Amino acid sequence: MDLEAEILDLKRRMEELEASRCSPEGDGGLASIGVIEMKSLITDAQGALTEDLSALNAEIGGLRWDINKVLKSGNMQTLDQLDALRIDVIHLGLKLDQLLEKGR
Repeated sequence: MDLEAEILDLKRRMEELEASRCSPEGDGGLASIGVIEMKSLITDAQGALTEDLSALNAEIGGLRWDINKVLKSGNMQTLDQLDALRIDVIHLGLKLDQLLEKGR
């Protein structure tokens, strides 16, 4: 068979295949089986995605809790250091006042 005949044969077979896919009775129910399989795959993918999103939501909730705990702890440490610094400044002011009184 020459190249032109092979190309024409392939073209004819492709047209027959496309026609059988488009016609409801042309494939003997194969298209409906494909649709059912695709729906099943989509349903499975949706279920897996829902599970993954639920797990991700739980992880995000735990992360928020941990971050909040760390931030509260850091905030308390900062406030404690600020209070200590204020006390030190007050003591330094008092000491400076005492030294100025002695110098007079």
